[in-house]
Amino acid sequence: MPAQPQVGAPTTTTRPTHTPEPLYPGEVRRWLTFAGLPMLAACVCVGLAFGTSFRWLYGGAILFGPGIGVLMIIYLAITSDTNGIVAQGAAHDAPTLRREPASTSIAA
Repeated sequence: MPAQPQVGAPTTTTRPTHTPEPLYPGEVRRWLTFAGLPMLAACVCVGLAFGTSFRWLYGGAILFGPGIGVLMIIYLAITSDTNGIVAQGAAHDAPTLRREPASTSIAA
């Protein structure tokens, strides 16, 4: 019969001591700008349509939300180079993760 582990016994785990810098820092801002602004414009059109009862403003919401929004997402997906070659030296200069054991004592 296999031995049962003791309740409350410490286990060995490793934790990263450093988080590396992102390789593409401007990519998140670019996606939020190009994909977020059309959606924000669609929200403004819907809010104005609710507040003013002008039904033609729903057309602006349809144009900005699914229309321009989908085109921007396609453009961003095509122009993102997250799988390409990283700038010279960036991959080699990135810090590495050092792992240190949290606890090595195991009760017998």
